[in-house]
Amino acid sequence: DLAIDDTGAWLAVVHGDGQLLNEMALIHDGVLVAKSGDALAGSAFGFQRATRLDLNGSGSYAWMAASPASAYSTGIGVYLDLTPVAEVGDGITAPGITPGSTWSGFWDVQLEQSGSLVVHGYSNDASIPGIHDGMLVRFTPAVGGGYSQTLIAARGQTLPGSTGTIHEFAEWDHGLDVDAAGEVLSYVRFLSGPDAIYHGATPVVQAGDQSPVFGRTIQSLFRMPMALNDAGDLVHGAHLSGDFATREILVWNGIELAQQGAVAVDEVHA
Repeated sequence: DLAIDDTGAWLAVVHGDGQLLNEMALIHDGVLVAKSGDALAGSAFGFQRATRLDLNGSGSYAWMAASPASAYSTGIGVYLDLTPVAEVGDGITAPGITPGSTWSGFWDVQLEQSGSLVVHGYSNDASIPGIHDGMLVRFTPAVGGGYSQTLIAARGQTLPGSTGTIHEFAEWDHGLDVDAAGEVLSYVRFLSGPDAIYHGATPVVQAGDQSPVFGRTIQSLFRMPMALNDAGDLVHGAHLSGDFATREILVWNGIELAQQGAVAVDEVHA
Protein backbone atom coordinates (compact mmCIF):
# COMPACT_ATOMS: atom_id res chain seq x y z
CA ASP A 1 0.00 0.00 0.00
CA LEU A 2 1.14 3.54 -0.81
CA ALA A 3 -0.44 7.00 -0.46
CA ILE A 4 0.89 10.40 -1.59
CA ASP A 5 -0.68 13.82 -0.98
CA ASP A 6 -0.46 17.14 -2.85
CA THR A 7 2.49 18.30 -0.73
CA GLY A 8 4.59 15.29 -1.73
CA ALA A 9 4.28 13.59 1.67
CA TRP A 10 3.93 9.83 1.45
CA LEU A 11 2.90 6.85 3.54
CA ALA A 12 3.76 3.26 2.72
CA VAL A 13 3.53 -0.25 4.08
CA VAL A 14 6.60 -2.42 3.56
CA HIS A 15 7.01 -6.13 4.16
CA GLY A 16 9.84 -7.70 6.13
CA ASP A 17 12.31 -10.33 4.96
CA GLY A 18 9.73 -13.10 5.26
CA GLN A 19 11.13 -14.71 8.37
CA LEU A 20 8.04 -13.74 10.34
CA LEU A 21 4.47 -14.21 9.07
CA ASN A 22 2.73 -10.92 8.21
CA GLU A 23 5.81 -8.91 9.24
CA MET A 24 5.11 -5.32 8.20
CA ALA A 25 6.19 -1.74 8.90
CA LEU A 26 4.54 1.65 8.34
CA ILE A 27 6.82 4.33 6.83
CA HIS A 28 5.93 8.05 6.75
CA ASP A 29 8.20 10.26 4.63
CA GLY A 30 11.08 7.81 5.07
CA VAL A 31 10.65 7.50 8.84
CA LEU A 32 9.64 4.23 10.50
CA VAL A 33 6.56 4.99 12.61
CA ALA A 34 5.40 1.46 13.51
CA LYS A 35 6.28 -2.18 12.90
CA SER A 36 4.59 -5.50 13.61
CA GLY A 37 4.37 -6.16 17.34
CA ASP A 38 4.58 -2.51 18.43
CA ALA A 39 2.13 -1.38 21.09
CA LEU A 40 -0.14 1.56 20.23
CA ALA A 41 -1.30 3.82 23.05
CA GLY A 42 -4.99 3.29 23.70
CA SER A 43 -5.25 0.32 21.34
CA ALA A 44 -6.49 -3.13 22.27
CA PHE A 45 -4.51 -4.67 19.42
CA GLY A 46 -1.26 -2.86 18.73
CA PHE A 47 0.30 -2.63 15.27
CA GLN A 48 -0.06 -5.76 13.13
CA ARG A 49 -1.02 -5.16 9.49
CA ALA A 50 -1.82 -1.80 7.86
CA THR A 51 -3.87 -1.11 4.72
CA ARG A 52 -6.20 1.56 3.22
CA LEU A 53 -3.66 4.35 3.68
CA ASP A 54 -4.62 8.02 3.28
CA LEU A 55 -3.13 11.49 3.91
CA ASN A 56 -4.83 14.89 4.10
CA GLY A 57 -2.11 17.32 3.01
CA SER A 58 -1.90 18.81 6.51
CA GLY A 59 0.62 16.40 7.98
CA SER A 60 -1.79 13.76 9.26
CA TYR A 61 -2.43 10.27 7.96
CA ALA A 62 -5.05 7.56 8.42
CA TRP A 63 -4.97 3.80 8.00
CA MET A 64 -6.87 0.65 8.76
CA ALA A 65 -5.52 -2.30 10.73
CA ALA A 66 -6.25 -5.46 8.77
CA SER A 67 -7.10 -8.61 10.68
CA PRO A 68 -4.04 -10.89 10.83
CA ALA A 69 -6.36 -13.91 10.91
CA SER A 70 -8.17 -13.06 7.67
CA ALA A 71 -7.12 -13.38 4.05
CA TYR A 72 -9.66 -10.68 3.21
CA SER A 73 -9.31 -6.95 3.70
CA THR A 74 -11.51 -6.75 6.78
CA GLY A 75 -10.20 -4.44 9.47
CA ILE A 76 -10.06 -4.53 13.24
CA GLY A 77 -9.51 -0.79 13.69
CA VAL A 78 -9.06 2.61 12.04
CA TYR A 79 -6.44 5.13 13.17
CA LEU A 80 -5.38 8.75 12.83
CA ASP A 81 -1.59 8.77 12.86
CA LEU A 82 -0.97 6.15 15.58
CA THR A 83 -4.06 6.95 17.66
CA PRO A 84 -7.13 4.67 17.57
CA VAL A 85 -10.29 6.27 16.19
CA ALA A 86 -12.46 3.14 16.38
CA GLU A 87 -11.74 -0.53 16.97
CA VAL A 88 -13.78 -3.72 16.95
CA GLY A 89 -15.99 -3.74 20.05
CA ASP A 90 -16.15 0.05 20.39
CA GLY A 91 -19.60 1.62 20.67
CA ILE A 92 -21.23 3.42 17.75
CA THR A 93 -22.76 6.72 18.86
CA ALA A 94 -23.98 8.06 15.51
CA PRO A 95 -27.67 9.10 15.65
CA GLY A 96 -29.73 6.65 13.61
CA ILE A 97 -27.85 3.60 14.89
CA THR A 98 -29.43 1.54 17.68
CA PRO A 99 -27.91 2.53 21.06
CA GLY A 100 -25.57 -0.15 22.35
CA SER A 101 -24.44 -1.23 18.86
CA THR A 102 -20.71 -1.84 18.43
CA TRP A 103 -18.27 -2.09 15.54
CA SER A 104 -17.81 -5.64 14.21
CA GLY A 105 -15.21 -4.73 11.59
CA PHE A 106 -14.08 -2.21 8.99
CA TRP A 107 -13.56 -2.01 5.23
CA ASP A 108 -12.09 1.44 4.57
CA VAL A 109 -11.14 4.84 5.99
CA GLN A 110 -10.64 8.20 4.25
CA LEU A 111 -9.13 11.28 5.89
CA GLU A 112 -10.55 14.74 5.18
CA GLN A 113 -8.43 17.89 5.14
CA SER A 114 -10.38 19.10 8.18
CA GLY A 115 -9.19 16.14 10.23
CA SER A 116 -12.52 14.32 10.07
CA LEU A 117 -12.54 10.71 8.91
CA VAL A 118 -15.09 8.83 6.81
CA VAL A 119 -15.21 5.19 7.86
CA HIS A 120 -16.82 2.25 6.10
CA GLY A 121 -17.51 -0.37 8.72
CA TYR A 122 -20.10 -2.86 9.86
CA SER A 123 -21.84 -3.44 13.16
CA ASN A 124 -24.08 -5.73 15.19
CA ASP A 125 -27.07 -3.37 14.95
CA ALA A 126 -30.10 -5.68 14.95
CA SER A 127 -32.25 -3.03 13.25
CA ILE A 128 -30.12 -3.15 10.08
CA PRO A 129 -30.91 -6.13 7.81
CA GLY A 130 -28.25 -8.66 6.84
CA ILE A 131 -25.20 -10.25 8.42
CA HIS A 132 -22.80 -7.40 7.67
CA ASP A 133 -24.57 -4.19 8.69
CA GLY A 134 -22.49 -1.94 6.45
CA MET A 135 -22.48 1.81 7.02
CA LEU A 136 -20.56 5.00 6.24
CA VAL A 137 -19.90 7.11 9.34
CA ARG A 138 -18.08 10.43 9.64
CA PHE A 139 -15.89 10.91 12.74
CA THR A 140 -15.44 14.62 13.51
CA PRO A 141 -12.87 15.75 16.11
CA ALA A 142 -14.69 16.99 19.22
CA VAL A 143 -13.65 19.87 21.47
CA GLY A 144 -11.80 18.36 24.40
CA GLY A 145 -10.87 15.17 22.55
CA GLY A 146 -12.58 12.19 21.01
CA TYR A 147 -14.97 12.29 18.08
CA SER A 148 -18.60 12.95 17.33
CA GLN A 149 -20.12 10.45 14.90
CA THR A 150 -22.54 11.16 12.04
CA LEU A 151 -24.23 8.49 9.96
CA ILE A 152 -23.84 9.18 6.23
CA ALA A 153 -25.63 6.10 4.90
CA ALA A 154 -26.32 2.50 5.95
CA ARG A 155 -27.54 -0.80 4.58
CA GLY A 156 -31.34 -0.84 4.29
CA GLN A 157 -31.66 2.89 3.57
CA THR A 158 -32.70 4.44 0.27
CA LEU A 159 -30.83 7.09 -1.72
CA PRO A 160 -32.06 9.66 -4.26
CA GLY A 161 -32.35 8.10 -7.71
CA SER A 162 -32.40 4.51 -6.44
CA THR A 163 -35.20 1.99 -6.84
CA GLY A 164 -34.16 -0.23 -3.93
CA THR A 165 -32.51 -0.15 -0.54
CA ILE A 166 -28.74 -0.14 0.01
CA HIS A 167 -27.27 -3.64 0.07
CA GLU A 168 -23.56 -2.85 0.43
CA PHE A 169 -20.76 -0.40 -0.19
CA ALA A 170 -17.36 -1.11 -1.77
CA GLU A 171 -15.28 -3.73 0.01
CA TRP A 172 -12.19 -3.15 -2.14
CA ASP A 173 -9.39 -0.60 -2.60
CA HIS A 174 -10.37 2.72 -4.21
CA GLY A 175 -14.10 2.24 -3.74
CA LEU A 176 -14.42 5.27 -1.42
CA ASP A 177 -12.96 8.77 -1.59
CA VAL A 178 -13.45 12.24 -0.07
CA ASP A 179 -12.46 15.76 -1.08
CA ALA A 180 -11.41 18.84 0.89
CA ALA A 181 -15.03 20.03 1.08
CA GLY A 182 -16.11 16.82 2.79
CA GLU A 183 -17.98 15.42 -0.23
CA VAL A 184 -18.00 11.62 -0.37
CA LEU A 185 -17.59 9.50 -3.50
CA SER A 186 -18.79 5.93 -2.99
CA TYR A 187 -19.87 2.79 -4.80
CA VAL A 188 -23.32 1.58 -3.72
CA ARG A 189 -24.92 -1.77 -4.51
CA PHE A 190 -28.69 -1.96 -4.03
CA LEU A 191 -30.80 -4.93 -3.02
CA SER A 192 -32.83 -4.32 -6.17
CA GLY A 193 -32.04 -2.01 -9.04
CA PRO A 194 -28.71 -1.09 -10.66
CA ASP A 195 -25.50 -0.51 -8.73
CA ALA A 196 -24.21 3.05 -8.81
CA ILE A 197 -21.50 5.52 -7.88
CA TYR A 198 -22.71 8.40 -5.71
CA HIS A 199 -21.11 11.81 -5.20
CA GLY A 200 -22.72 12.95 -1.98
CA ALA A 201 -26.44 12.22 -2.45
CA THR A 202 -26.25 12.43 -6.26
CA PRO A 203 -25.86 9.37 -8.49
CA VAL A 204 -22.98 10.01 -10.90
CA VAL A 205 -23.40 6.86 -12.95
CA GLN A 206 -25.54 3.72 -12.74
CA ALA A 207 -25.41 0.31 -14.37
CA GLY A 208 -27.55 0.51 -17.49
CA ASP A 209 -26.59 4.11 -18.31
CA GLN A 210 -25.31 4.95 -21.77
CA SER A 211 -21.50 4.91 -21.70
CA PRO A 212 -19.17 7.37 -23.46
CA VAL A 213 -18.61 4.63 -26.05
CA PHE A 214 -21.29 4.80 -28.76
CA GLY A 215 -23.76 1.91 -28.71
CA ARG A 216 -22.55 0.43 -25.41
CA THR A 217 -24.02 0.78 -21.95
CA ILE A 218 -22.51 0.55 -18.47
CA GLN A 219 -22.95 -3.10 -17.52
CA SER A 220 -21.36 -3.09 -14.07
CA LEU A 221 -19.47 -0.87 -11.62
CA PHE A 222 -18.64 -3.72 -9.24
CA ARG A 223 -14.99 -3.77 -8.08
CA MET A 224 -14.20 -0.73 -10.22
CA PRO A 225 -11.85 1.99 -8.86
CA MET A 226 -12.85 5.62 -8.41
CA ALA A 227 -11.24 8.86 -7.27
CA LEU A 228 -12.25 12.47 -6.55
CA ASN A 229 -10.13 15.62 -6.43
CA ASP A 230 -10.68 18.96 -4.69
CA ALA A 231 -11.69 20.66 -7.95
CA GLY A 232 -14.71 18.41 -8.27
CA ASP A 233 -13.27 16.19 -11.00
CA LEU A 234 -13.96 12.49 -10.67
CA VAL A 235 -12.76 9.39 -12.45
CA HIS A 236 -14.11 5.85 -12.29
CA GLY A 237 -13.82 2.51 -14.01
CA ALA A 238 -16.69 0.51 -15.49
CA HIS A 239 -17.46 -2.67 -17.42
CA LEU A 240 -19.32 -2.17 -20.69
CA SER A 241 -21.90 -4.29 -22.43
CA GLY A 242 -20.89 -6.07 -25.59
CA ASP A 243 -17.42 -7.14 -26.69
CA PHE A 244 -15.61 -8.79 -23.78
CA ALA A 245 -12.13 -7.90 -25.10
CA THR A 246 -12.88 -4.16 -24.91
CA ARG A 247 -15.28 -4.11 -21.97
CA GLU A 248 -13.26 -2.20 -19.38
CA ILE A 249 -13.22 1.58 -19.53
CA LEU A 250 -11.87 4.49 -17.50
CA VAL A 251 -14.13 7.56 -17.42
CA TRP A 252 -13.17 11.12 -16.39
CA ASN A 253 -16.06 13.54 -15.79
CA GLY A 254 -18.26 11.50 -18.10
CA ILE A 255 -15.64 11.40 -20.88
CA GLU A 256 -13.81 8.29 -22.06
CA LEU A 257 -10.23 8.43 -20.78
CA ALA A 258 -9.05 4.96 -21.78
CA GLN A 259 -10.57 1.68 -22.95
CA GLN A 260 -9.35 -1.88 -22.78
CA GLY A 261 -7.81 -2.94 -26.08
CA ALA A 262 -7.29 0.62 -27.36
CA VAL A 263 -3.89 1.74 -28.60
CA ALA A 264 -2.25 4.25 -26.24
CA VAL A 265 -1.83 7.72 -27.75
CA ASP A 266 1.94 7.72 -27.31
CA GLU A 267 2.46 4.06 -28.23
CA VAL A 268 5.06 3.70 -30.98
CA HIS A 269 5.06 0.81 -33.45
CA ALA A 270 8.07 -0.14 -35.56
